[in-house]
Amino acid sequence: YTPGTYRWYGSRICSFKPLKGWKPGVTYRFVVPKGLKSLNGKKLTKTFKQTFKIKIPKLTASFYPGTYYSIDYNQQFSVRFNFPVRLTSLYRHLRIFSDGQNIPYRLKYYKSGYYYSTVKKYFGKNTKLTNMLSVKIIPKRRFRRNARVQLLLRYGLKAYKINSRLKSALSQIYNTHGPLELTFKNPSIDHYYQKYRIYLKFNNNVRKDIAQRHIRFYPQEIRFPAHRPG
Repeated sequence: YTPGTYRWYGSRICSFKPLKGWKPGVTYRFVVPKGLKSLNGKKLTKTFKQTFKIKIPKLTASFYPGTYYSIDYNQQFSVRFNFPVRLTSLYRHLRIFSDGQNIPYRLKYYKSGYYYSTVKKYFGKNTKLTNMLSVKIIPKRRFRRNARVQLLLRYGLKAYKINSRLKSALSQIYNTHGPLELTFKNPSIDHYYQKYRIYLKFNNNVRKDIAQRHIRFYPQEIRFPAHRPG
């Protein structure tokens, strides 16, 4: 039988908690034999039986960084899982493509703190497993300028120590830095005497001190405050 602890709420309702947790994919059965008496002397006339199955949770994955900005030519990535995954399995399912070419890479675990509570729920305080949730993806080759980069995690990847698989493929598209471009945002200045800010947005990261030496406003030049590193 499954060992566990009972908790009573009055004398009519009780709950049961297994000592080692419920195991995903396992069918459980609980039985209350006939003849059990209540406080008022009433008997259970027939044995009560009930079965239930613990669902197998889905393995989920997410890539980092997001696709909000262009990436560096030597960009590193990471993938985070809700259950531990072995690197040997990940190598078989993960691909990096850039402009039609297969890019070689290496993997290593790192501590991120994501999904620790999920792992503890199923496996208890197992440090080895919590350290298998987040993986750095390190390309062995630089990407070209203005290149299209795809991370592809194929479906079927199996979690470690739990019968769960990735049900669908995960794909994320990036672009490396291309030609430097600039956009201007004008907040509709209505009164000449008010000090409105206008915004210049670059599509790539720039050094602040160098950019300020190149920016000019006419008819009267605007003086920038002295740049401080950081």
